[in-house]
Amino acid sequence: QLFQDQSVWQTNPELPMSTAWVIKNAWSAYHRIFERNPYYWKVDREGNQLPYIDTIRSTCVLNPEAQNLKLISGDLDLGALEGTFDNAPLFMNHRQQGNYRVYFYECNWGSRVAYYLNQTHRDPVLREIFQNRKFRIALSLGINRSEINQVLHFGKCQPKQLTVNPVCSYYRSEFGQSYAEYDPEKANQLLDEIGLHQRRGGWRIRPDGEILAISCEVLEGGFRPQTTELIKEYWEDLGILVAFRVVDHNLWRTRWQGNLLDIMIFPDDVATDVSVLNVMVYGIQNWAPQWWRYFSSNGEKGEKPPPGIRQLYNIWREMVRTTDEAHRTRLGTELIRSQAENLWGLGTIARMVRPIIVSHRLHNVPEQGLWGYPWRATSLHHPEQFYLAQNNDSAN
Repeated sequence: QLFQDQSVWQTNPELPMSTAWVIKNAWSAYHRIFERNPYYWKVDREGNQLPYIDTIRSTCVLNPEAQNLKLISGDLDLGALEGTFDNAPLFMNHRQQGNYRVYFYECNWGSRVAYYLNQTHRDPVLREIFQNRKFRIALSLGINRSEINQVLHFGKCQPKQLTVNPVCSYYRSEFGQSYAEYDPEKANQLLDEIGLHQRRGGWRIRPDGEILAISCEVLEGGFRPQTTELIKEYWEDLGILVAFRVVDHNLWRTRWQGNLLDIMIFPDDVATDVSVLNVMVYGIQNWAPQWWRYFSSNGEKGEKPPPGIRQLYNIWREMVRTTDEAHRTRLGTELIRSQAENLWGLGTIARMVRPIIVSHRLHNVPEQGLWGYPWRATSLHHPEQFYLAQNNDSAN
């Protein structure tokens, strides 16, 4: 236990690290201080020890309006994690006042906002409906992804089903097109076929006689509320009542832990080779929390999944174990194909761009780049070589 306590970099500033900077303050979710690591293993072409910047002060701001004010204030040297494309005009208009420039990096998400129906729902009637593949296909066919792209993203993104990013070894172009067309007529037909043809007051009726309703509890930011407002319209056009509200993270997490959510709404960042390997069964914690708990606890918690899901878990485990890259690619493709065929998650749009705020005093930041996990934000772009032009040895 002592070893485990001391081996966590977030809580032990004395832990030896090979990274360019090491944390120096007590762990805080909102404010962190990093100092250059004197034992960092890189030097520049002239033999100078990297990194160039001595100190980094990192601040987390959760409120979207406060985030925007912070980004345009001129107080930051680098800002991006919550800078979304819909705020690009705001960032561009304040460049001179804030003494910064704006770059646009491509994000690696599989889908900007994804919808995961809870396959282990506590309500047995909803569980049976959600586990019906035709129901998930119907909801997907009822989403007008082109309209989402035009209304929320200025037509700059790509309407797409939930799948991995094209940079991923497991990507196939057909996966992104799986049931991604807008076809409400076919969607209504499928819903009728699975026994949801009866209606009351325009709403479809569940097998137990109750109105079929889905509750969407959404976290603020990341286009989630705006996208869900449109999703509500699309699904209600199919006769499914959608309750929609924005909640804070603590309440959402409590309800997720209690298996009380109808649907999980997230940006999908399980989109590259590394993230697919690191995240169990393509994000099963999002679409089946009780099955995820079973796998995570070696069967001591949660619920035992059906054979098909256990087979997907075995595929993922073999992907993690194997040293044969070709074999891993075959397995990974099979795993991602299961998403395309079963729609564990419903995607909306992909190929997003993100504004990157860079102060005029910060240099060596590339004008074009990629942003997102597992690239660890700036890590792909060698931040150890960023430098400050003014007589100041710290960055924000």
